[in-house]
Amino acid sequence: MPEFLRAKPGSLQFRLLAALALSAGLIVLLAGLGWQAFEQDRLDRQFQQHQTTLVELGKRGLATPLWNVDGAAVDSVLQGLLMDPAVDRIEIHAPGLPGGSLARQKPHSGPATEAGPTVAFDIDYSGTGSAGATRVGRAEMVMNQAQLRQTQRDARLFILALLAALLLTLSVVAYLWLDRLVRRRLQQVGDWSQRLAHGQWDAPMPAQAQDELGVLAEQLTHMARQIQGSAHELHVSEQRYRSLFENAGEGLFQLDHRGRLVDVNNALATMLDFGNAAQALAQSRRPTRLVRIARDDRRHIADRLARQDSVTNLPMPITTRSGRTLWVELSLHRVVADASERPLYQGMLLDITERRAAEKALSLHREELEELVQARTTELIEAKQRAEAASEAKSRFLAAMSHEFRTPLNAILSFSQLAQMNDALPMDTRRQLGLIVDSGEHLLAMITELLDLAAIEAGRLRLNLAPVQLASLAELCTDAVRLRAQAKQLGLQIKIDPQLPYRVLVDGQRLRQVLLNLLSNAVKFTDQGLVSLELRVTERTAGRVSLQFVVSDTGIGMSKAQRAHLFEPFAQVSDVAQRRSGGSGLGLTICAQLLSLMNSQLELDSAPGQGSRFSFELDLAIYEPLGSLP
Repeated sequence: MPEFLRAKPGSLQFRLLAALALSAGLIVLLAGLGWQAFEQDRLDRQFQQHQTTLVELGKRGLATPLWNVDGAAVDSVLQGLLMDPAVDRIEIHAPGLPGGSLARQKPHSGPATEAGPTVAFDIDYSGTGSAGATRVGRAEMVMNQAQLRQTQRDARLFILALLAALLLTLSVVAYLWLDRLVRRRLQQVGDWSQRLAHGQWDAPMPAQAQDELGVLAEQLTHMARQIQGSAHELHVSEQRYRSLFENAGEGLFQLDHRGRLVDVNNALATMLDFGNAAQALAQSRRPTRLVRIARDDRRHIADRLARQDSVTNLPMPITTRSGRTLWVELSLHRVVADASERPLYQGMLLDITERRAAEKALSLHREELEELVQARTTELIEAKQRAEAASEAKSRFLAAMSHEFRTPLNAILSFSQLAQMNDALPMDTRRQLGLIVDSGEHLLAMITELLDLAAIEAGRLRLNLAPVQLASLAELCTDAVRLRAQAKQLGLQIKIDPQLPYRVLVDGQRLRQVLLNLLSNAVKFTDQGLVSLELRVTERTAGRVSLQFVVSDTGIGMSKAQRAHLFEPFAQVSDVAQRRSGGSGLGLTICAQLLSLMNSQLELDSAPGQGSRFSFELDLAIYEPLGSLP
């Protein structure tokens, strides 16, 4: 049997040959089909031409005998036509023939003939001196296609034999070509790789041509060098790992799939009261015979390995063979190098006995600290409760005393103002009464500020929202300080945004208190220049408006250090300011806290000698009474 027929079905050689044979067979089959169709068409055309020739011969040969009514001549012509293999039967229909027709058929002594088509044609006579052709009869000729079919079969067999020989030749040539260019060279590369597999790293690669297989051979050579380098690095790495394993300070060990010890290091052997690793392994390969572990701990380790294939930092007590009890931390994980290999378990034991004792001492100390913190927290809660009670008492005291102060103070102010209006009194007396009125009003303002601060700190101050005309409120605030501004020859300016709503919902009394305090301070600390109040619309939506209130002056200004303490209760920016204001230092503190209740914040921009600018923003609802026109 030829070698290519013995190729294994799964081999590359077999698949390449099969692919080439299939491709060549397909090409040969298509060519054969085309050639056969062409040959059959050629033979059919030849048969048609021969049939036409026979018809013409019959027309010319039968015309004169039929005209002359020469039966013997007609029969002779018919016998002549029947001698052609393509004619099987001829029948003549003419008036001069006996019975009106004459038929002759070829005798069949051989195999059965294959009946072909019947050709009918008219026989016309054109004699000398005749004006035209005269129809003298009609003939029907039955054709025989046996010879045609035999010729076609012979041609088909010849084509098949020729194509089969061509296909066989192509297959043999393809095999020889593949065997020389591919299989032999691949076999050389395979033999070389087998030598590499047996450790013959210096085996030379057979010389290869500079084609794809040659490139493959070069790549395999390069890969072999890399594998050799990797093998060397792996050997070095194994030596390094072995050194680390044996010299590590922690206890390291390996278990096989049955839970028996494969290896331990010296640190673990020393921890378990053995002289070295070899002595420990010689004692027993079963861990439970080298150290005692509680049954619950063993069950817990088995469950963790079954669920997670690893145990991480598991603290547990163990007892060595000498009876020492140690607290250790176990880490164990499953290692599978290959699916075909059985798993190994690598583990580490860390002695945490000293750390455990330290943690226990720390836990006791933490409990003592928690008790101290609890006691201190109780003291702070009690102190807070006492402070809240004192603050409540202070607020009640201020509320009660303010009432006691206001009643006589209002009486003093009323009688002083009435006496001051008496024109009969001397001018000095009325001037002294004016001092009494000014001092009383100042004292009343301070009492009011103290009451507001106490109410805010106690959380009793509530905002009363009501419809307010902001433009009118701004005019009232500026009118309240206008006389003092004119007395100091200061400019007083008010700017109102044209888009300002007519009415908004706000606590008008508290907003007026804030604006008056800011304007009063601006006039008080400005010697020349201008004091202004500006109301600006920053955003307006359906039913709400955001407003910015700005009070600015060209007064003495403040430094950064002064601004840091400005909003503290009872604070004055300087001794000069305290002498100028003569106030309690609560005004700006109260303003800031009132704005906080309104969900706003008082902002300050100031520099020494450049004046001050106080601003805040309020988000207010627009008041639209029911029934108002849109």
